[in-house]
Amino acid sequence: EVALSVVLLVGTGLMVRSFTELQRIDPGFEAESVLTFNAAMPGGRYPTALERHQLQSQFQERLMALPGVEAVGAALPIPLRGPVFNGRYGTEEARADESFFKQAAYKMVIPGYFAALRTELVSGRVFTAADNSDSLAVVVVDQKLARLTWPGESAVGKVLLIRLFTPDPIEVEVIGVVEHQRHAGLAEESRETIFFPNRFAGSFGNPTWLVRGTNPMGLVDAIRAELRTLDPRIPLAEVREFQGYVDDAMAPTRFALILIGAFGVTAVLLAGVGLYGVLSSVVRQRTAEIGVRMAFGAQKEGILRLVVGQGLVLTGAGLIGGLVMALGVTRLMESLLVGVTPTDPVTFAGISAVFAVVAIIACYLPARRATMVDPTVALREE
Repeated sequence: EVALSVVLLVGTGLMVRSFTELQRIDPGFEAESVLTFNAAMPGGRYPTALERHQLQSQFQERLMALPGVEAVGAALPIPLRGPVFNGRYGTEEARADESFFKQAAYKMVIPGYFAALRTELVSGRVFTAADNSDSLAVVVVDQKLARLTWPGESAVGKVLLIRLFTPDPIEVEVIGVVEHQRHAGLAEESRETIFFPNRFAGSFGNPTWLVRGTNPMGLVDAIRAELRTLDPRIPLAEVREFQGYVDDAMAPTRFALILIGAFGVTAVLLAGVGLYGVLSSVVRQRTAEIGVRMAFGAQKEGILRLVVGQGLVLTGAGLIGGLVMALGVTRLMESLLVGVTPTDPVTFAGISAVFAVVAIIACYLPARRATMVDPTVALREE
């Protein structure tokens, strides 16, 4: 019981540490107070990039005018939702040797995107309405790409070769560097990212909109009304607070923590009750012996050490066996762990200390009862 309880408790401890680490991770954005939704423009009614851009700009202006709205932007895709588009990029040396091209995540954004997510600007500037052009080739990159491509240098003003639509590389200028955003999940760092103005990429008709406000869900009716005014045939779809996507990303770790934790707590309670029961039985069986010892002058402290010591020997054997088992079993949990190794020494030491406290309490109660044995009564019963 002790050994199996230790294994489950170690698993619980690792999941607790993983969940704590997951909450400490800076994903590169602030999810609170942000509403997300889709407003897909039918290609048949808006066949050109200019028409799509004009409708998106009008919609953004109307949303910014709503009371309580702080920032409005859009992207394809937003973090934690949808597949990330990958493309190749390189510096001038890649023009002569294609092996210098690397892979990066491509994101099409509408100006206001970084403000809506409060993604920190590290250097340079972010997109403005003037940059949202089909001919002005400017991009924003994240810190990860800047460090990899120009270590120790400023990325602002540098030229990148990218392959967006054609097999031939296009030259783009880096106007800003922002903090790295995690795309697919929170547990692992994503690929370096290049952000493009949406119109330069063709003003795709179905970006996900992001509206930051004091009461995001309270804006839904007003947003729907503004969209209906522009084009009543465009539906407002997939309305959700962005925090919900963050909660979904944390759900597997949270579920594993609750499941393993429930088993761990149950196991340690059973182990504690088991130790208590074993020592209580031992005390009953050794009542006469304890009475003799006390009759010959044994002190209560000695009797207490005798019984508790016997319990701690059992606990120690189980604890050692459980830790050895845990070293092997926890390796199977590696895919669930975040920021902690399956053999994390802090967790193993902490769980050992916790179980030692539980064991001492479980052993102390019957040991204390043993010290209250009346030698005369014990000898008479014998």
